[in-house]
Parts: sequence; C-alpha cells; structure tokens
Amino acid sequence: MRVLLKILFALTRRPAIGFGLMVNAVRGKKSQVRTAQFIGFLEDSGFRRANPDRHTKLLNRRRAAMNVLFLLLLIGFAWIMMESAHALTLFWD
Repeated sequence: MRVLLKILFALTRRPAIGFGLMVNAVRGKKSQVRTAQFIGFLEDSGFRRANPDRHTKLLNRRRAAMNVLFLLLLIGFAWIMMESAHALTLFWD
C-alpha cells in the first residue's frame, strides 16, 4: 500500500518550477530574487526553446488520468459493495 501511495504522489506532484518561480523543495517557499537571476541566465542562454504548451498539456493529461483512475476506483468500490450486499441477502433468506 505504501508503494502505491508513493507512485500516486509521484504522478501528481507539482513541478519544481511553477509560474516562473523556483520552489524550494525542502520548505516549499518561493525565492524570487535568486530565481529571477537564474531565469535571466536561462533566457540569455536560450534554454527555453521548447514549446511551453507541452508542459501544460502534460499536466492536463496527468490530471485527467488521475480523475479517470479515481472514477474507476469509485466504480469498483461501488460494485464490490453491491455484490457484497447481494451475497448477504442470499444468506439471510
């Protein structure tokens, strides 16, 4: 169960860089001064040549996949509950 939770958290984690600000992974705080210098360096070096919409699409797909997984788990739980109720009615009659 612990491994499954680690996998789910890994799939839904937030990126280290969000909205142009670097997030400190240890404390979850944003440092705008150091990040501004770092982002300026990245822009000067031409690092951001990739399409930024790909990242947004990836996050949307990941969110949709998690919603589908949650829905399937909910349907599976409901099905188990209905089958259990049906089995109990067989024994009570």
